[in-house]
Amino acid sequence: MKKFIALFAAAFVLAALLSAPSCSKGEEDKEGGEGRAAESGAAPESADDGLLNRSAYEEPEIKNFENYDFRILENPESNVFSFHKQVPEEQTGDVVNDAFIKRNRAVEDRYAINISAAYHDDPNAVMQRSGAAGDDLCDIGFVRSTDIFGLAQKAYLVDFNAANALRLDMPWWDQRIIEGLSIYDKIYTLTGDITTNDDVSTFTILYNKKLYSELGYENPYAIVSKGAWTMDKMAEMIKGVNRDLNGDGIIDENDQWGMATESAAMYYFFFGSGMHYIEKTPDGYEYALGEAKAQSVLEKTFGLLTSDDSIYDLYGTIKNASNVYETLEKMFMDDRLLFNSRLVGDALHLRNMESSFGFLPLPKYDEAQKEYYSWVTWNTFTAVMPATVPDIAKSGLITEALAFESMFTIREPFYGNLLNLKIARDDEDTQMLDLILSSKAYDLDGVNQSTGAQSGILNMVNNILIKREFTLASSWEAIRDKAEANLEKFLRAFE
Repeated sequence: MKKFIALFAAAFVLAALLSAPSCSKGEEDKEGGEGRAAESGAAPESADDGLLNRSAYEEPEIKNFENYDFRILENPESNVFSFHKQVPEEQTGDVVNDAFIKRNRAVEDRYAINISAAYHDDPNAVMQRSGAAGDDLCDIGFVRSTDIFGLAQKAYLVDFNAANALRLDMPWWDQRIIEGLSIYDKIYTLTGDITTNDDVSTFTILYNKKLYSELGYENPYAIVSKGAWTMDKMAEMIKGVNRDLNGDGIIDENDQWGMATESAAMYYFFFGSGMHYIEKTPDGYEYALGEAKAQSVLEKTFGLLTSDDSIYDLYGTIKNASNVYETLEKMFMDDRLLFNSRLVGDALHLRNMESSFGFLPLPKYDEAQKEYYSWVTWNTFTAVMPATVPDIAKSGLITEALAFESMFTIREPFYGNLLNLKIARDDEDTQMLDLILSSKAYDLDGVNQSTGAQSGILNMVNNILIKREFTLASSWEAIRDKAEANLEKFLRAFE
């Protein structure tokens, strides 16, 4: 425990240098957790209490719910987007799995309830059916973030503001998703310590330490801490890294490369600049693609990803592999790839990698940018509450208790074991992961298939990369009217 707290103390020092938010599951700076805690009557943490000082926070109200069955809907399969089950069937010896059991038992005992799982392969489909029929399906559910607003438009979800027991400004709730995915201050989805899904679904830049060292570059964490990890810096570092290792005169997936990514990187590197495809304005919401800054960011991204030192997926340089991601993974593990943009959870595949690897955030647009931003993919599962719950106050209080308890039960084993012992190779890696997971970015276009625009913008920037022709202005004008009309129609449901 002391080692865990020491690692996070070091991480906070680094985060302070970077002027980034101090906690991945909620902001504890003056405008976030600590300031809000003071406003809500909770005592601030003292300097020597460490991160997980339970006495620093007011416990949720305790009530006897007389054996109420609190049901959590989730996908039964564990995958990179839905990594840990909320209601594990049994202890397995995996500390994170067992921590969820410990959390559930603590809340069950405190509130005289039973926590059960309602499993379904397609949580969205079953919530659509139960919403239409008015059936009491579950107390909370975890659905893909792309499904949230399709449910909300039909009034199938509770606005979490209505659940008064939820202290949404506290650090066990992720302030970034509240800021990024609320619509007209309505909050239909949450993440936080209650789940690990958003963490494993966050984009990072993996780097091969062996190859990096051979190239003689400066400590990458020093570059990040100076705020100098930018797209220009990344382009400079990959330049000339390519090598024809087998001497066949062709540089392909059998050789050495500076960077590997995917065509969708044109989409998510944009978020690394701190911009959003759909921006909140004083008058509502609008697309940012017509702005000069947006065009400049995407043009610089295009230049980085189409350089001679960058290899990407089936639409790009690799054309013959049956599984392009496995091919890139093998290149990385064989020390033939310097940088690879992947999800944090993808690094679990590298546990048997002989050489060391590390983590970097998505690069900034330029050094003038104050913070780093790491996009959470649209495939992650986030929490929603169906409008059919019979008692919002009861379900809300138990949800708050689960999230609160998770900060003290789940966070330590998840970071301290899964990330530090299974993925990260040294303390600097743990610090960097904390920075990445505290810099999450969410975007309405990034989850909003219901607007009809997400696939349009995604496909548009993908095609620009695939064709290797930067035609953003004309491509955006071709879909702009339809996208804006769809966005306006979508937003009317929430005004």
